[in-house]
Amino acid sequence: MLHLDASSSSNSKAISDTCNIDLNSIIKIETQLQDNPYDMISLVFLLYDVPDTALQRLIVYQRVMSDVSETNINLLQEWYCHASSRPNWQHELLEALMICQLNSIVKSLGFHIPTMRVFYLSSDPFGSKYINPVKKILYHACENIDSTNLKKLKKSLLSYDINVMEHTTCEIIFLELMSKKFITINISQENKTDEGIMYNVENIVNILDKLNGLKKIVNSLRYLQSKPNHDTIKLKQDNTNYGVDDFNDLFDLINQIMPNTLENDD
Repeated sequence: MLHLDASSSSNSKAISDTCNIDLNSIIKIETQLQDNPYDMISLVFLLYDVPDTALQRLIVYQRVMSDVSETNINLLQEWYCHASSRPNWQHELLEALMICQLNSIVKSLGFHIPTMRVFYLSSDPFGSKYINPVKKILYHACENIDSTNLKKLKKSLLSYDINVMEHTTCEIIFLELMSKKFITINISQENKTDEGIMYNVENIVNILDKLNGLKKIVNSLRYLQSKPNHDTIKLKQDNTNYGVDDFNDLFDLINQIMPNTLENDD
């Protein structure tokens, strides 16, 4: 972990050595989220690469989360087993936690919240470094869709012969739409160039455009549709070890802003 008392004389190797988010950290996060199922749903939505898998897991999760007799469904541990071989998986996790404003969890891992905000959350509210930018925008849509808009969304989807009336969570609806290719976030495993990445959000944009209070969401999705931001997904699939360099950048950032933020770390 990147601790607040790290010395300014430490080098990039020291940064990578102190960034020790591991399986125990994942288990700790799951424990902290036991009473916050919505936050768990949001993290799975942002982190899981395969919409079908995320959808299946979350449907089961919703069914059993209120039954204390059931064995916990270790959604983040399952993600960790698949993601930990990627050089940037820790960044993916930290960015997802910051997007969901789970600051207490990030702080419990030993990180400095104001620095994390600067590093992972750009001035553009929909900008993204490691999380798929379409997912980040759709997450913000979920945060801004009230019960009235949710009903309108479900009814609009019926006109496309898509029935999501049984779903009560917006993220799960969007995962259903991804599984049905109504929303397309295609990452080719064979072609790791820009051409292997494609967004198709036209249908959902047309629906969201008719809902109140989502104009910024709609405009951001339209922008990605016309000019996709490939950086996030390229980093996740590239074999280059970006992680060490990026944590070094983060360390440099701490040196710059720490004197002004030590008193405001939550």
